[in-house]
Amino acid sequence: MIDFVLYLCSCLSVFLERKLGVIFIMDGIFNRLEYKYKMDRATMKSVTAALASRVTADPYSQGENGFYVVNNIYLDTQDDWFIRNSLDKPRYKEKMRVRYYGDVLAGTNSPTFIEIKKNFMKNGNKRRVTLPAGDIWSWVHEHKFPDAPNVNQQILREMDIILKQYGPVYKTALFYDRRAFFSKEYGKSLRITYDYNIRYRNDNVNFHSGSAGQLIYPKDHYILEVKFVGMPMPMWFSRMLAEHGLVRQPFSKIGISWRHEQHSKRDPDWISPYGWYDPAQTSEKLIVPKPVIASDGRVEAC
Repeated sequence: MIDFVLYLCSCLSVFLERKLGVIFIMDGIFNRLEYKYKMDRATMKSVTAALASRVTADPYSQGENGFYVVNNIYLDTQDDWFIRNSLDKPRYKEKMRVRYYGDVLAGTNSPTFIEIKKNFMKNGNKRRVTLPAGDIWSWVHEHKFPDAPNVNQQILREMDIILKQYGPVYKTALFYDRRAFFSKEYGKSLRITYDYNIRYRNDNVNFHSGSAGQLIYPKDHYILEVKFVGMPMPMWFSRMLAEHGLVRQPFSKIGISWRHEQHSKRDPDWISPYGWYDPAQTSEKLIVPKPVIASDGRVEAC
């Protein structure tokens, strides 16, 4: 019954956005379309140069290198129901994750996001709240509802229903290095990101053990993600994609990670062709972002 109600809400949201131009923007709720494109390093540099006059780096991507670490922990049931359902490509699907920005979690009180990410007919919806990392762990594993009167209570209740109904736990740690931009013309309604060094691990599923993991994509290749809110893709962006021969392709980071893990379970001798990546043992310089605090005290991150 809960799933059906959420499904109807997503249908209504998509209809109002596509047919009537109504956009729902609430604290911690994002509705948007997401397109993904695969590219090598040379294409990434060429695309970045082509976009230079049209975009500006987001607060986390300032500096010479511009990449920062995105740390995720995906929740799932003991039988991996969320990811198996997602890979079946239903019209409506959802997943839960915990997210932290930076190299290593500073402590249990560090501002951390817990999110529900939904998808209905390729229209993305993300709901999230910011809580101390320790409170999130206690909520997920010990069912202690967080005492957080200053965050969106509707989102908290929705998350609590999912936690009680499915009983998911911390299942997979997934990390990648990201560089992000916003459109100068459209602001946050058009967001562009590059992700690379995409890696995961299913042991030490926490933020305290660093971000080393098994690579799921070639190290010198990137995933370009384009995210739109209440607007079509601009013609200049479509033209740029065509000039670089880029075609939209599906790419699920957690889906590929899960398939890699299934390979290793079926065949203990199986080795991923992309190897292991540990940023602590590389000379690449990444930005360690500081939380961006909004005027009302909320922590912002992208």
